[in-house]
Amino acid sequence: MPPTPPRLRPLVLCGALALLSLTGLHALTAAEATPAAAAGTAPATVPAATADTAAAALRARAAEAYWLDQKAGPPLTRKLLVDSIELARAYYLNRQLPEGNFDYELNVAGRSAAGDDNQVRQAGALWGLTSLNRDRHTDATRHAAVRGLDFFFRVSRALPIGRIGPVYPG
Repeated sequence: MPPTPPRLRPLVLCGALALLSLTGLHALTAAEATPAAAAGTAPATVPAATADTAAAALRARAAEAYWLDQKAGPPLTRKLLVDSIELARAYYLNRQLPEGNFDYELNVAGRSAAGDDNQVRQAGALWGLTSLNRDRHTDATRHAAVRGLDFFFRVSRALPIGRIGPVYPG
């Protein structure tokens, strides 16, 4: 696979690290992520610092053998879970639009919203946010959940079957 173009490396690194963090795999060592460390030419405590090494770590975790090995992966600890939950909270709060819905898909190359919007994904994002608020309440999460619920309330209409339901824009 060719290396990541220099202008895209910060974006790829950010995305890769976010994926690693949200999946609980952010505690990578250089031995897992860098070819130099795997060859024994780098100390095992140096963290992966480039988009290419983060992408290599993700590729290693995508291999079927990794998931078949019961010993693979970092140990599941309370700190790892709490850190992952807080990173997910930050993601939800940063991706919520002022109207209350979510910008859940981003064109990383163009740094713009992908333009595709889906009511089921919007509802799923709101469900995730409200679940976070239920289990680990903060004022910021509560306000965001209320904004999201208000969005769906504002787009609700009377349906021909005599019930009220969301009629999603677009």
